[in-house]
Amino acid sequence: MSTTSHSGSPESKLSPQITAVVCTRNRGDLAAATISSILSQDMQDFELLVVDQSEDDATRAAVSCYPHDPRVRYIRSTTVGLSKARNIALQNATAEYIAYTDDDCLVQPGWLATVHDILSRDSTIGAGFCSVVAGTHDTQTAYVPVGPIAAERTMCSLSGIQGIGAGLFVLRSACVAVGAFDEKLGAGAQFPAAEETDLCRRLLSYGYHIRETGRTQITHNGARIHGDIRRLLWNYEYGSGGGDIKLVRCGEWRIAQFGVQHLLALSTDMLKLALHGHKPRGLLHIRAYLAGAFDGLRLPLNKATRTYTTQEN
Repeated sequence: MSTTSHSGSPESKLSPQITAVVCTRNRGDLAAATISSILSQDMQDFELLVVDQSEDDATRAAVSCYPHDPRVRYIRSTTVGLSKARNIALQNATAEYIAYTDDDCLVQPGWLATVHDILSRDSTIGAGFCSVVAGTHDTQTAYVPVGPIAAERTMCSLSGIQGIGAGLFVLRSACVAVGAFDEKLGAGAQFPAAEETDLCRRLLSYGYHIRETGRTQITHNGARIHGDIRRLLWNYEYGSGGGDIKLVRCGEWRIAQFGVQHLLALSTDMLKLALHGHKPRGLLHIRAYLAGAFDGLRLPLNKATRTYTTQEN
């Protein structure tokens, strides 16, 4: 259940060229900086959707600083989960082109213009990623997830993909056609990662391409302490296993091959370290991936959309 309120004048109902989206939960101060950076774009013909799943009113207060800006739309939701928030944005976006970023990120002034240029020039691109780099942080005590991209490339597979969700952009109609984000995947869900990878794989299976661009970059200020790295790695591999087994159950046997290759690569790395007298690393990855795949075997599926079935659908 979500409640929508609009900031700005009736002009906000006009059709913008692109929709920027920030999905946020309990990060009002950080989200305020993200919103400010988006509203400073070189391109002005856009709308900004702020999907707020917070338990407090800090983000609502941040958005209220722009009461007369017709570009800003605020959506308060009682749901939990990043994929649910992203789907709410898909349902409410006015534009065909959508650029997502996280609530602990800052975007460059040319971010939306770059995304719009890419999606408007090639209708085969269903999704893509901008470069995401780390903000200032203490490298001795903290770690920032990043997805740096230097070159421009259009891909028909996810081999070697470098992008992460903080830099994701999508073609709205393509995402809707493949069933949108799987709400069992992503932060706050049972499988707390890999939702963007899963979406891209489904888009590829429908014949769309994936684009990576280094023409604009996003600064990620989401520093995690090193003690959290094991949990982050577990979440990523567990989510990947859950997402992969779902597609295998839907007949995507290439994903099974990818999963086997992934596990073999992890096992080989462990063996090499052991043979050289080093403590082997990678067992956590293997356990997490297999646990995600096992748990995914027991969940009901919607094979038409290749998504897990939730109570809502």
